[in-house]
Amino acid sequence: MNSGSRDLEINLYYIKTDFKELVFKLCNQLYLKKLKTLIKLAKNLDVDCLDKFLWIHKKNVFLPHLTVRDTSFGNNPILLTSNENVSIDIEKFDIIIYSPDVYIKKFENIKKKIFLFSYFTNEGNCEKNKISLSSLKYKVKTFIETNDYKWKQI
Repeated sequence: MNSGSRDLEINLYYIKTDFKELVFKLCNQLYLKKLKTLIKLAKNLDVDCLDKFLWIHKKNVFLPHLTVRDTSFGNNPILLTSNENVSIDIEKFDIIIYSPDVYIKKFENIKKKIFLFSYFTNEGNCEKNKISLSSLKYKVKTFIETNDYKWKQI
């Protein structure tokens, strides 16, 4: 590791596909790798919407998950929460996923791999955000969705 670099690894994903579809596909892969995943959404209503989607999206694939309102997280691999719920110990998770609607004030106490999703507007903004985060000594990888589930790294 380079001296002065931070432990946090940030993967920026600029998406064109619906976030729910992408998170289902990504979480399925993370589940198979046995990684505990926290999904941060903007509001409790978003949690309810994604929860419902994950239950009914694929009839032949069950993706085990709970919401922050469930009484016990236990060993469940995926937890959905929102910015309205701040009492989550993120150290229990291997991966943190932020939806495009989540506003992040700072990454100060996060030492995990995170996936930040944003809807694509233009490549110039993508480059600017990567440079900005890299200048703060974060390990940053940036990807732009070119077609459904196809990515170009910049």
